[in-house]
Amino acid sequence: MDHHYSVNKITEKGRTITKIEKLEEEARIEEIARLLSGETDEVARVHAAALFAKQKGSNP
Repeated sequence: MDHHYSVNKITEKGRTITKIEKLEEEARIEEIARLLSGETDEVARVHAAALFAKQKGSNP
């Protein structure tokens, strides 16, 4: 099974903190949508869901 993580860096009080979060199915689709279009509008979500479903169906 594939895993998808979100990696974000934030700066607080002059320190940089890296946060890593394992994404579940719905969050994966949202992240794919954001990567595709820079935002998570309905069109991006539909395309992301289609890509996710295609990938999910091709894995044993």
